[in-house]
Amino acid sequence: MGLYSGKLPGGIGDIRSWEEIFTACGARYVVLACLDSNQQPGRSKGIRKYLQKAGVEFETAGDFVVFTSEVFRTALSVKGCFCGFDELWFHESIPGEEEMCKRPITSDGTNLAEKVPEDLVEKFEASSAVLGLGDGCGLNFITKREEIAELIQRDVEGKPEK
Repeated sequence: MGLYSGKLPGGIGDIRSWEEIFTACGARYVVLACLDSNQQPGRSKGIRKYLQKAGVEFETAGDFVVFTSEVFRTALSVKGCFCGFDELWFHESIPGEEEMCKRPITSDGTNLAEKVPEDLVEKFEASSAVLGLGDGCGLNFITKREEIAELIQRDVEGKPEK
């Protein structure tokens, strides 16, 4: 299985092709692994309260917040929700907590353009995840599908559509 990864200038907020990305990846669930540098958003009363106040439905799974892909689209429209140092994982099926990658991919600590850590590759390949995004000091991405990588690069780097 091929993996496509990199680090681009920009962040999650620069992605505009969400509908195309969801179609390409078939993700039904989005896992929020980090929000504004908080690597335990599922345990944060402040984050849960913020999402509830914004009317965003979610579940928690240990350290993580889990949205359906439909609800995630709502979360995208919440002002200031994804403003940097955020991490998202897109899954085809409901991930068990053991499936979720605990290695942060926010771009302040990991540069997926240089090398994807082997433990991340192993966890990613064994999971139902098809896309991981982490931003902060640029946008890290890892995906199992070339088409998704191309969509993200087009949006963030401003490349023209094919």
